Amino acid sequence: MKNKHALVPGRDNQKPHLLRFKKLIALLFVLSGSIPVSSCGQNVVESYAPKNEQEKAELDMEAGRFTQAAERLTSVLTAEPENYAARSLLGAAYAAQAGVTTLGLIKSASTTSTVGGSAIQKFNEILPSATLGSLELMGQACDSMALIPIDSRSSEMKLQYSLFFSAYAFLQIKYFTTNAEALANLNIEDAAKLILTLAKAGEAEGSSPLTTAAASFSATLGAAPGGSVEKVKAALAASAP
Repeated sequence: MKNKHALVPGRDNQKPHLLRFKKLIALLFVLSGSIPVSSCGQNVVESYAPKNEQEKAELDMEAGRFTQAAERLTSVLTAEPENYAARSLLGAAYAAQAGVTTLGLIKSASTTSTVGGSAIQKFNEILPSATLGSLELMGQACDSMALIPIDSRSSEMKLQYSLFFSAYAFLQIKYFTTNAEALANLNIEDAAKLILTLAKAGEAEGSSPLTTAAASFSATLGAAPGGSVEKVKAALAASAP
């Protein structure tokens, strides 16, 4: 007579507690089938992909696709003009296209003197090339930051505002101090733009070597004789590399 508990090929002959464990695992697999693991052809991993244009723009910024990020953010702000996080990021995208980043400014400016003409010479070295294109992009960056109400600016936004306006001022200074023809043709509009940029940089809360140097140059400019053009030319001449 055969033993009813003998092992039989093809039959699960494991102990009862192991059988219960296997049944539990099987049940979990069955239940998992009721949890959507895909949506519109996406798998679980893809569900963590960016879901809107702002998130995509953030990834573009990380990947160095600054122009594409700016295009996405412009689209976002058309629909959400009060999305100040997107507006701040747009400012950063424009500045990055000009070769200016907040982190880069902080790192470079932290070892730069903030007094006298030497400061301007050093900032000329750490800033990107002063071309009409880079000036336009920094102007767009500052315009974007200026559209964020003061009471809606986070501490990061305040820092970015301060650094971008200061960098924009020094980029204008670099343009004129390294371009004799541009300095000779400096007009009222150019002078007014630089004076306004310096004033905006001075409005920002907190300080950094860059903003301190901007304030110092602004004081030198204010003490110079003559009208706005004469003041700017005198201050630029005094601080030319």
